Amino acid sequence: MEKPIRILNLEDVAYDATLLTVELKKEYFSVEIMVATNRTEFEEMLNSYSFDVILADHNLPGYSGIEALQYSKSIFPDLPFIFVSGTLGEEKAILAMRYGASDFVSKNHIEKLGYALRRVLNETDAKRQLIELNNAIFESEERLRYVVKATGELVWDMDLISGFVHWNTGSQYQFGYLPHQIENNLDWWSQRLHPDEKKTILAGLDKFLNSKEEIWKSEYRFKNGEGGYTWVADSCCLLRDSNGNPYRIIGSMNDISQLHKAQDDLLISKQKIEESEKLKSSLLDNINHELRTPMNGILGFADLLLENLDKPETRIMAENIVHSGQRLLNTVNSIMDLAQLSGGKFPIHTRLVDLSLIVGEFLPGHFKMASDKRISLLNNTENAVIAKVDTFALQNIINHLINNAIKFTLKGWIEVTTTYIRANNETKPAIIIKDTGIGISKEKQKIIFNDFRQESEGRDRSFQGAGLGLSIVQKLMVLMEGEIVLDSEPGVGSTFTLIFPATTLSPKLKTSDYPVLPKESSIPLEEISPEELRVLLVEDDKINAELTCFYLEGIASVDIAYNGETAIELAKQNNYAAILMDINLGIGMDGFEATKIIRQLSNYKSVPIIATTGYTLYDEIEMIKTSGFTEYLPKPFSRQELLTSINKKFSIKET
Repeated sequence: MEKPIRILNLEDVAYDATLLTVELKKEYFSVEIMVATNRTEFEEMLNSYSFDVILADHNLPGYSGIEALQYSKSIFPDLPFIFVSGTLGEEKAILAMRYGASDFVSKNHIEKLGYALRRVLNETDAKRQLIELNNAIFESEERLRYVVKATGELVWDMDLISGFVHWNTGSQYQFGYLPHQIENNLDWWSQRLHPDEKKTILAGLDKFLNSKEEIWKSEYRFKNGEGGYTWVADSCCLLRDSNGNPYRIIGSMNDISQLHKAQDDLLISKQKIEESEKLKSSLLDNINHELRTPMNGILGFADLLLENLDKPETRIMAENIVHSGQRLLNTVNSIMDLAQLSGGKFPIHTRLVDLSLIVGEFLPGHFKMASDKRISLLNNTENAVIAKVDTFALQNIINHLINNAIKFTLKGWIEVTTTYIRANNETKPAIIIKDTGIGISKEKQKIIFNDFRQESEGRDRSFQGAGLGLSIVQKLMVLMEGEIVLDSEPGVGSTFTLIFPATTLSPKLKTSDYPVLPKESSIPLEEISPEELRVLLVEDDKINAELTCFYLEGIASVDIAYNGETAIELAKQNNYAAILMDINLGIGMDGFEATKIIRQLSNYKSVPIIATTGYTLYDEIEMIKTSGFTEYLPKPFSRQELLTSINKKFSIKET
């Protein structure tokens, strides 16, 4: 049986660590992997266990891949070290190679990891074998000749007493020197070292000769017979007499120009990849913002039309606008979620919750859509089922699965059950979503969890959609260390089972223990007069500004600032009860800077400042939370959501 490859993986993103393991298993590697997420774990594991190779990300909280490389080389100089990262720049990549990194694999091309791992392990094994062969050379000159013939390397043998150096025929084969061009002394070699490295190489060799070390290794450029320079890997062994005095060195020089060329090409490729990733990230941010901002106006004014139209025909038109806009918004949300999941930017924060409570709060939001299709949406969640999950991710998962169930069910019912099931000899919490829909064929069940894949595809597809929902669901379940199981039969229906990690804890949980969507009946703001609730709206988009004013009509008096500078002046001149602040304010300062300055005003230390923005990616949300805002309201938002957000900041009695 093949011995497993022992791997130490330095990675703080659980999804990336899982993806790495899956990729290696796809390449038929037999592996034993230990994952370290920080400096302490990495150094403890490295000192406590034996590994064949280290795979490391570059950027970790409070620690870097370069530091990990230096530490590992100080303890195990020959242990292979491969960077698996998406953010290693050219300068750091060059530094990593100089410190002894074996290779680099981009996370965006993780499929190349198998090839890189095989190559590095083969090279390591080859180097180990070479050292063993060189040790055998000391015992037999004849054996040396066989080794030289087998490797084709330049082998040199130096007598430290006389200074005589013997060079084998490898000097001709690898470096293009004829026998009469070679001198049998060390000066001939040192004169051909590259000027940029000569001093360092000679100092290193002198230090080696005066140390107790037995093996010296170095890489440098060596002038070849044509006058150019060739990159070589030089490795030698020092022989000592019975008194411990060195008297002889035997070593080999190998042409590694192709390896250095590959490394240079790799650095260029990494730079292009990083530039591409930066452009993609910027493009996604801009697309997200530029789609959400006009969608706020489209959906908002369409809702206002519905409230004010009497004719059934025109109400249907307005409803169609709302439905079409909501469909576009769902597609935008899915694309952004997929982008963040693929880029490892979807943070997961798990805690113990009651799945029945979450389903019970979230399910009513889908009743109308099911009712419109005359489908029964059943809630079978009577008992408490405790699981450790990320509530935001779970709501995202449930939303995708129920939306799909409603879309693909033409008649009958959809049932959502929370329960405990047996899986892998453990009792685990689960959510089961079962429908009487069209079902999924066995062939399609293999692909529908892939990005942009559906049961019905092409120009003749029967149902609309981007084909991202199930892909997102599966990725989120992996991040929460859970799994999704599908059982489906065409014409009968489908059952999706979400299985979460087992837990023995079952605390008493309340609805308030996790975030829920705002309720339609929770807004009694009409009790407050406009004079009592004066709001500063900072918004550069006139359509969105007009929409927000309509939302607050009769509830608050609103002053509008179309840029940050005006907002600051108005804040200085007036005492506002609340501020609605857009982030992207066009030319000039943005919402972050404006908020920072306003917060420095003595009468605005505790005034609610609500961020109303189209920036909804998770790193953007985290930045908003730490920049002086008291609330975050993503565009597009409804009148109900705006009033709910404002209502959180005032003591208003319900009527």
